[in-house]
Amino acid sequence: MPRNEYSCNFAIMSDFDARLYTSTIYSRKNSSNVLTAYTLPVESQIVFDDPIAFLNGNGVDPLHTFEARLSKSFTGETWSVGINNQDHLSLIRENGNAIQVWVTAKSSELYGTESITTNYLDGNINLPYDWKRGERQVDNEGIFQVYETLIKSAIFPHHKIIQSLPSYLNERQGNNYYCLEWTENRYYTGSTITTPAVYWILGSDGYVYQYVDLLLNPYAKNFIWGDINFRNRLGFNGLEQWVQGDIGPYLWYLKASNPIPGVLIPTRPLEDHHLKFERPSNAKRKGDGSYTSNFLGNFVTSVLSFHLDAYADSKNDYRHFTDVCGDYFYIGAKVSLYQDWGDTRLSLISSQVGDIRPAYDNIYTSENNGSFGVIRGFLTNISSELSYPQSIRRRVPVNMEISHA
Repeated sequence: MPRNEYSCNFAIMSDFDARLYTSTIYSRKNSSNVLTAYTLPVESQIVFDDPIAFLNGNGVDPLHTFEARLSKSFTGETWSVGINNQDHLSLIRENGNAIQVWVTAKSSELYGTESITTNYLDGNINLPYDWKRGERQVDNEGIFQVYETLIKSAIFPHHKIIQSLPSYLNERQGNNYYCLEWTENRYYTGSTITTPAVYWILGSDGYVYQYVDLLLNPYAKNFIWGDINFRNRLGFNGLEQWVQGDIGPYLWYLKASNPIPGVLIPTRPLEDHHLKFERPSNAKRKGDGSYTSNFLGNFVTSVLSFHLDAYADSKNDYRHFTDVCGDYFYIGAKVSLYQDWGDTRLSLISSQVGDIRPAYDNIYTSENNGSFGVIRGFLTNISSELSYPQSIRRRVPVNMEISHA
C-alpha cells in the first residue's frame, strides 16, 4: 500500500511559456574548453505544463535511464523498471535468474528497500517499503547495487541529483522531451555516458538549481547568461556564485537568488481542500411536464485554503505572491496543484484505473482516490486582500479555486 501521509506540503505552479526565448539564453564552455552558445531549439519553444516540465521534463533522457544503466551492466538483457501496483519500486529482469540487492541504510529510505542484502530468486525485485518523496542530492557510490557476479552489477543512483524518484524512473515523453536539460545534454549523450553533464532542478524551497558534473565537463562553471529576461524568469539575478555540492569534488551548483516566478511552495500543508462542481445546462419545460436540456458538462473544482508565509515566518513569500507571481496567478491562468510536494506524478481517480492505466506507475498515482499527485487546471478564484490575522506578520490566510482540466 502507499505511504498514507495526510499532512503533505503542497505547491502551486503556473505553466511555463518558452516561446518568448528565441535568442541565445546562455553560453557555457564545453568539455573541450570552447565557449558554446545555447539557444532553445524550435521544439523547445512551446508552452510547458509547469517549470519542472521545462527544466528537466519530469524524467530523464533515454540513454540516461535506469534501464539503460542496467542494460549496460547486464549485457544482452532487458529490464523493466518502474513503480508497481503497490506503489513500490520494481525492477523486472527478463531472464528471471536469481539476483541480489545490496543497499546502505541511506538508500533504503530513498528506494524503499530493506537495509540488508536481499536475494530475489526469480529475478523480479519488488521492494517492500515506501520510497522517499522530494528532490534529492544523492551519492552515486555503493548505495543501491543490483548484483549477480563481479562482472554483472549496477550501482544506483547513477544520477547525482534527481527531481523525484518517479522522474528518475521515467523516460521523458511528449513535449517534456524537449526540456532545458535535453537542450544542453544532447551534446553529452554518447553510448559510454550514462549520466547528464548538467541538471536543472526545482528545489522544495521554490528556487531553481543548476548542477554541473565537472567529471564530464571540467569547464562547465564557465557560464554566462545571454538572455536577461530568461535569467530573470528562472529567478536568477546575475549575482549568484557557484557552490560545491555535498557529495564530492565534481558536483557544483548555482542557486537562483530569488524564488522562481509563478511557483508557490508554502512551508505548511493545505488548511482545507475540498471539491465542488458545476453542471450547467439550458433546461426547458415542455407542455407535457417533462424537460428537455442542453447539458454542457460536469466541471469539478478544487477549493483551497492555506496560509502564506510572511515576514515573521521561516521564509517570506508575501511580496513574491503579490508582485512576482502577479503575471502568472490570475483568473483563467493555467496552473498545476502538486497535492503532495515531491511526488511529480499526475493524480488519478479510482474509476480511471483499469487494464490500460494501472493504479500506480511512474506517471500516475491513484492514492486515496485522487487525493495525491498533480492536478492540472485553471485558476478561477483567488484572494486579493492578504491581511494579517494577528499583530505578528505571519500565516496570512489565502483562498484559491482551481477548475480541473
